[in-house]
Formats: sequence, C-alpha cells, structure tokens
Amino acid sequence: MHGPAPPPRSRALGSSGAGEHSPPSEPEDELPPEVQQRLVRDLKERHYADWPDQPLPALGGKTPRDAARTRRGRAQVDLLLRQFEHSEGSLPPGERFDISDLRAQLRLQK
Repeated sequence: MHGPAPPPRSRALGSSGAGEHSPPSEPEDELPPEVQQRLVRDLKERHYADWPDQPLPALGGKTPRDAARTRRGRAQVDLLLRQFEHSEGSLPPGERFDISDLRAQLRLQK
C-alpha cells in the first residue's frame, strides 16, 4: 500500500488546465489613494450635476426639481437626499460628495 497522494502541483502562470484558475493579478501601476478619491469625487460631481433634472422612478417619473414643488414631493426628495447623506457619511472623507449643494439647488435646506 502506498501513502496518500501528494497534492496536485500548481501550473506556471499563463498555462491552463481543466478547472484551474489563477488569482487575478494586482495592477502594477495602481493610482495613489488621493488620485483615486479625486476620480471618485469627479464622477459623483458629474452624476449629481444632472440629478435634479433626471426623471426618477422613486418620484413617480418626476424630476427631483419638479417633485420639490409640492409638499409631498419635497418630502420624497428630502428622503432621497437623506439617504444620499447617510451613504456618503459612511465613506472615507476624501470620497464623500457634499449633498448640501443639491439641497441648495432644490431649496431643501435642513
């Protein structure tokens, strides 16, 4: 009788075998954290720049700007903004978007 079989040997990177997966490689030229954070903030600024004028299913197809013209709509938009504030507050400071600009545009100050 023989002892237990040795574990299978891993193949060199770049070779393939049935059922074998190599872990994803880390990018060698990863951006510094402050650059990554700035890119995230820039993306959010572009997204939120148009947000007040985009029809939203959560507002029955109205834009936040249109919805904010009624008492009920203002409450709905305020709730969305509070959710954004909560989400942004859980991020590292360098990645946060200041929702107060949206509040000012929509005249929904806290």
